[in-house]
Amino acid sequence: MPPSALRALAELLDRSFARIADAAVDARTLDRQLIRRETDPWHPVGEDHTRPFFTAAAARPAPAGEWLARRTLRRMAGFDGDQHAWASELPDAAGLLGPAPAVDPTIPERGWDGELQPPAVQALGRAALAPYDPAAARFTGLSLESVPGGVDASLGLVLPRRYAVNEPVRQPARMAVRLTGVTESAFEGGLGSSGELGWSTDEGRTEVLTGGHGRLVAERSEFRNGDWYWHHSEEGLAAALLHPPVPEGRSERRRRRTDRTERWPLPPDRSSHLAAALVRQALAKASLGASTDRNDQRAVLDVCRVFQGAGTDALAAGRLGGKGFRALIHRWVELGGDSLVNWFANVLHVNSGTGPAGAWGRRLALDLSRRPWPTAFDLPALPPAAALRLLTADFEEIRLHRQPGTAVLQFALPPQDGGGRREGWDLLTEVVEGITHLRVTPGAFAEPGRVDRLRRRRHALECGSDLSVSWHPRTGLMRTVGREPEVRLVGRSDA
Repeated sequence: MPPSALRALAELLDRSFARIADAAVDARTLDRQLIRRETDPWHPVGEDHTRPFFTAAAARPAPAGEWLARRTLRRMAGFDGDQHAWASELPDAAGLLGPAPAVDPTIPERGWDGELQPPAVQALGRAALAPYDPAAARFTGLSLESVPGGVDASLGLVLPRRYAVNEPVRQPARMAVRLTGVTESAFEGGLGSSGELGWSTDEGRTEVLTGGHGRLVAERSEFRNGDWYWHHSEEGLAAALLHPPVPEGRSERRRRRTDRTERWPLPPDRSSHLAAALVRQALAKASLGASTDRNDQRAVLDVCRVFQGAGTDALAAGRLGGKGFRALIHRWVELGGDSLVNWFANVLHVNSGTGPAGAWGRRLALDLSRRPWPTAFDLPALPPAAALRLLTADFEEIRLHRQPGTAVLQFALPPQDGGGRREGWDLLTEVVEGITHLRVTPGAFAEPGRVDRLRRRRHALECGSDLSVSWHPRTGLMRTVGREPEVRLVGRSDA
């Protein structure tokens, strides 16, 4: 049987939901990078690949659907080398793809405004830091996360520019140092922390010195440059001569015009579009639920349980036309149960268009909205033992809707006895605002430690003068003191 792009897309969708469920089943082994790797190809920025897949499954005649599926598969794999490798893992898809796109993250590229941007990934060294003054670095945040195989870290900083900007400066030169395989982490600082950024790179070992605030030792490192005005530097001007703007050709303009109009073989019944919207939002819910400041691990598992095998089901529904997709949507709604009834109602209401399929979707959304709302999700109580999985601290207002001095901590909680709880460990996220000081020492991400005392309101930390949360001696101590809260993580060496 010759390879089929439609069948390959169905298998890729089934594989995505299966891998996401495996990555989120236990908070101790939660793999956010894998979840993003499985969700990004389906809904990259400004595009959607679930709708053309469901349209192809419902298209008649069959060759028209196969043409659309092949076009969608090649667009997914042509985004960058990572997505090409992701699709090529499936043998049926590998035979339908062309060569991997030649995308080198170490080469500067031009942004949406036509200006040359710094390389996305650079080696931490003098060449990358030449336009800046590392002796006067300001440290803006720190992130440490336990990942399968070790601990990863990210150090945020602002560096003074050594070059003049010939336009109003709106943003400082924000940078990040990414570290993989952290073997030692010692940092003490907070709002306004500054000092000299130092580094030493040996074979298989990188040491980053943060002035008088500590050091980070890891197996690998990379430098991420977020300077909007890098093209004004000497290095940027020299790179612009090597990478001049490429004029847009006639074929490129024709491709953009065709992509904008999306000339697909549209089915007479648009119920497939409703099913595609549910799958697209399910993938978005899985990606958002696994973010660093969310506590939606169970929501990720719920959507994976409901939509497992969605690709194969879409092929079967496409043979029956609109009634097949409506029956499939009804089946997903029943599998979702009370925990997802509001989510189904909202997605169907927003994505129901015109025509008979849109009217049917609105009626179903109205029926679902009349069902009794489920009770508020009851987060598990913090048990005597918890394992620290993630710590992020932003000393400045960098993230949108985030106050300066916000710390996010995530714990893996062992299952409680009785009550029908599942066997996997649960994820609990705590957000603390008003942090002025942070201390991290080696051993903070050791095995679970004991939780002594916790005062909570709706599972959120209350930053008060009498708040004290401690887990020691193996994991460390977190506490807030007086009117200036302090987050302190004390590891094994300080126990």
